[in-house]
Amino acid sequence: MNTSHLPHLITAATLSPSDRDALVAGAHALQRAEALGALPRLLEGKNIGLLCTAPESAEAALFERAASELGARVARISPELPGTLGADDRRRTARTLGRLYDAIECQGLADEWLQGIRAEAGVPVYGGAACAHHPSAALAADADQRRHVLQALLLSTIV
Repeated sequence: MNTSHLPHLITAATLSPSDRDALVAGAHALQRAEALGALPRLLEGKNIGLLCTAPESAEAALFERAASELGARVARISPELPGTLGADDRRRTARTLGRLYDAIECQGLADEWLQGIRAEAGVPVYGGAACAHHPSAALAADADQRRHVLQALLLSTIV
């Protein structure tokens, strides 16, 4: 499977036609591989942090399943702490998260905190990649397709 690296997708509010085509093609390739019982574990050895305000949500479960099926380890992190930190502590926390994880998914965090993590972490930081408001969600008609689109997004930005 060709996983073209599209790091600009991390912060994209919309997807260009070529981005859409690349994600759809990647999702279709992953669907075919899964149907053959050969889903590649291309994220083996990668650690992904999942900061979410609703840890039992369908979006958190979708993200965790999509990443773990590709071999990544996903750690759920309580986002309660960021609201109590000053600016310097937030920057240090974001840098620490970047050292601990190869990527970070943020669900339900305030935009200010999300932007701060992106600026300091030094790793891909997604703003609700598994949520319905993310532009990649429009590329899937059902939950299985959504999972594969999410996987294609992860592969295009982490590997």
